Amino acid sequence: MLMYRETEDHLALSRLFKNSGLDVKVTAEIPDGVLKMWRCIDDETGELLGGSVLQQKDGRYILKDLAVKDGYRREGIGKALMKKALEEAESLGAEEIWGCAKVPEYYTAKGWSIVPDEDAPVISDCQQCEQYLSVCFPRIIRKQL
Repeated sequence: MLMYRETEDHLALSRLFKNSGLDVKVTAEIPDGVLKMWRCIDDETGELLGGSVLQQKDGRYILKDLAVKDGYRREGIGKALMKKALEEAESLGAEEIWGCAKVPEYYTAKGWSIVPDEDAPVISDCQQCEQYLSVCFPRIIRKQL
Protein backbone atom coordinates (compact mmCIF):
# COMPACT_ATOMS: atom_id res chain seq x y z
CA MET A 1 0.00 0.00 0.00
CA LEU A 2 1.21 3.51 -0.82
CA MET A 3 1.39 6.14 1.90
CA TYR A 4 1.53 9.90 1.28
CA ARG A 5 2.87 12.00 4.14
CA GLU A 6 4.43 15.37 4.83
CA THR A 7 8.15 15.10 5.50
CA GLU A 8 11.07 17.18 6.72
CA ASP A 9 13.64 14.76 5.25
CA HIS A 10 15.04 16.92 2.47
CA LEU A 11 18.13 14.75 2.14
CA ALA A 12 16.09 11.70 1.07
CA LEU A 13 13.94 13.79 -1.26
CA SER A 14 16.91 15.57 -2.84
CA ARG A 15 18.56 12.19 -3.51
CA LEU A 16 15.37 10.98 -5.19
CA PHE A 17 15.12 14.18 -7.25
CA LYS A 18 18.78 13.95 -8.33
CA ASN A 19 18.45 10.25 -9.23
CA SER A 20 15.33 11.12 -11.23
CA GLY A 21 17.25 13.58 -13.41
CA LEU A 22 16.41 16.87 -11.71
CA ASP A 23 19.17 19.41 -11.28
CA VAL A 24 19.14 19.69 -7.49
CA LYS A 25 21.80 19.89 -4.82
CA VAL A 26 21.76 16.81 -2.59
CA THR A 27 21.57 18.24 0.90
CA ALA A 28 19.76 17.86 4.20
CA GLU A 29 19.29 21.63 4.33
CA ILE A 30 15.78 22.68 3.37
CA PRO A 31 15.96 25.43 0.70
CA ASP A 32 14.76 28.92 1.53
CA GLY A 33 11.07 29.49 1.04
CA VAL A 34 10.02 25.84 1.22
CA LEU A 35 6.55 25.65 2.73
CA LYS A 36 5.95 21.90 2.72
CA MET A 37 7.38 18.68 1.35
CA TRP A 38 5.61 15.38 0.75
CA ARG A 39 6.79 11.85 0.14
CA CYS A 40 5.20 8.68 -1.12
CA ILE A 41 6.48 5.46 0.40
CA ASP A 42 5.69 1.81 0.00
CA ASP A 43 4.14 0.96 3.37
CA GLU A 44 5.46 -2.61 3.31
CA THR A 45 9.08 -1.88 2.40
CA GLY A 46 9.48 1.75 3.49
CA GLU A 47 10.94 2.52 0.06
CA LEU A 48 10.71 6.16 -1.04
CA LEU A 49 8.85 6.21 -4.36
CA GLY A 50 8.15 9.89 -4.94
CA GLY A 51 8.27 13.38 -3.56
CA SER A 52 7.13 16.93 -4.08
CA VAL A 53 8.07 20.34 -2.71
CA LEU A 54 6.00 23.53 -2.45
CA GLN A 55 7.98 26.74 -2.22
CA GLN A 56 7.16 30.43 -2.06
CA LYS A 57 9.52 32.82 -3.82
CA ASP A 58 8.99 36.51 -4.49
CA GLY A 59 5.32 36.16 -3.59
CA ARG A 60 4.73 33.27 -5.99
CA TYR A 61 3.83 29.71 -5.09
CA ILE A 62 6.05 27.23 -6.88
CA LEU A 63 5.95 23.49 -7.34
CA LYS A 64 9.70 23.41 -6.83
CA ASP A 65 10.33 19.71 -7.35
CA LEU A 66 8.23 16.69 -8.27
CA ALA A 67 9.62 13.27 -9.08
CA VAL A 68 8.71 9.60 -9.00
CA LYS A 69 11.26 6.83 -8.84
CA ASP A 70 11.88 5.08 -12.13
CA GLY A 71 9.83 1.88 -12.29
CA TYR A 72 6.91 3.43 -10.40
CA ARG A 73 5.87 6.05 -12.93
CA ARG A 74 2.43 5.98 -14.56
CA GLU A 75 0.84 4.67 -11.36
CA GLY A 76 -0.68 7.99 -10.22
CA ILE A 77 2.02 8.79 -7.66
CA GLY A 78 3.12 12.03 -9.33
CA LYS A 79 -0.47 13.13 -9.79
CA ALA A 80 -1.22 12.51 -6.09
CA LEU A 81 1.91 14.37 -4.99
CA MET A 82 1.10 17.28 -7.29
CA LYS A 83 -2.42 17.39 -5.85
CA LYS A 84 -0.97 17.75 -2.32
CA ALA A 85 1.03 20.81 -3.40
CA LEU A 86 -1.85 22.36 -5.33
CA GLU A 87 -4.27 21.91 -2.43
CA GLU A 88 -1.79 23.41 0.03
CA ALA A 89 -1.09 26.41 -2.20
CA GLU A 90 -4.82 26.98 -2.65
CA SER A 91 -5.41 26.72 1.13
CA LEU A 92 -2.79 29.46 1.57
CA GLY A 93 -4.71 31.75 -0.78
CA ALA A 94 -2.80 31.18 -4.01
CA GLU A 95 -4.69 31.85 -7.23
CA GLU A 96 -1.98 30.27 -9.37
CA ILE A 97 1.08 28.10 -9.01
CA TRP A 98 4.28 28.09 -11.04
CA GLY A 99 6.87 25.50 -11.96
CA CYS A 100 9.89 24.72 -14.10
CA ALA A 101 9.28 21.54 -16.07
CA LYS A 102 11.81 19.28 -17.73
CA VAL A 103 8.87 17.32 -19.16
CA PRO A 104 6.26 20.02 -19.86
CA GLU A 105 3.92 17.58 -21.63
CA TYR A 106 3.32 15.83 -18.30
CA TYR A 107 2.09 19.09 -16.81
CA THR A 108 0.08 20.39 -19.79
CA ALA A 109 -1.87 17.12 -19.74
CA LYS A 110 -2.87 18.07 -16.19
CA GLY A 111 -4.05 21.59 -16.98
CA TRP A 112 -0.83 23.57 -16.69
CA SER A 113 0.10 26.17 -19.34
CA ILE A 114 3.53 26.81 -20.80
CA VAL A 115 4.55 30.43 -20.26
CA PRO A 116 6.37 32.13 -23.15
CA ASP A 117 10.02 32.73 -22.22
CA GLU A 118 9.66 36.51 -22.51
CA ASP A 119 6.75 36.47 -20.02
CA ALA A 120 8.27 34.03 -17.52
CA PRO A 121 9.31 35.36 -14.13
CA VAL A 122 12.55 34.04 -12.70
CA ILE A 123 11.32 31.24 -10.43
CA SER A 124 14.03 28.63 -10.91
CA ASP A 125 17.81 28.38 -10.73
CA CYS A 126 17.54 26.73 -14.17
CA GLN A 127 16.75 30.11 -15.72
CA GLN A 128 20.06 31.53 -14.53
CA CYS A 129 22.17 28.62 -15.79
CA GLU A 130 24.31 29.14 -18.89
CA GLN A 131 22.83 25.96 -20.39
CA TYR A 132 19.23 27.23 -20.12
CA LEU A 133 17.61 27.21 -23.56
CA SER A 134 20.92 26.39 -25.25
CA VAL A 135 21.62 22.82 -24.11
CA CYS A 136 18.82 22.27 -21.59
CA PHE A 137 15.22 23.17 -22.43
CA PRO A 138 12.94 23.15 -19.38
CA ARG A 139 9.82 25.29 -19.63
CA ILE A 140 8.25 27.65 -17.15
CA ILE A 141 4.70 26.55 -16.46
CA ARG A 142 1.71 27.99 -14.60
CA LYS A 143 -1.59 26.60 -13.38
CA GLN A 144 -4.62 28.63 -12.33
CA LEU A 145 -6.15 27.37 -9.11
